[in-house]
Amino acid sequence: MVCLLDYARARRGLKPLGIVYPLNRSSTLKALAIVRCADFSHTPCGKPFAATFDAVGYAGPVSTSYGENIAWGAGAAGSPRVVVSGWLNSPHHRENLFSPGWAEQGIAVLPVPTFLGSRDVEIWVSQFGVRS
Repeated sequence: MVCLLDYARARRGLKPLGIVYPLNRSSTLKALAIVRCADFSHTPCGKPFAATFDAVGYAGPVSTSYGENIAWGAGAAGSPRVVVSGWLNSPHHRENLFSPGWAEQGIAVLPVPTFLGSRDVEIWVSQFGVRS
């Protein structure tokens, strides 16, 4: 997934994003919440969008900006190639991925046996950020 995202950004003349532990962890927490509450949204379980960023200390005393793309798919529809294709064909997700302001990223994939009535599902969370 990271290679596909970096490749897409490079094709637009953008630098690859550094992988950072806090965003990887925040992405994982968001994926876990999505599954736990069966709530495919940027605010699963009724938590604020910033909750996972705050939980890992990414949104701390320094100036930060962050965003995310989420996706899920069953079987082949959950593969990295299909998920990235979906993001690239969605104006909002595409805009997020190609933001020149991002400097860092974190990725999580959570395979689950069932989700919202589908079997063999992959939950993807891709988070982006910049700290100054």
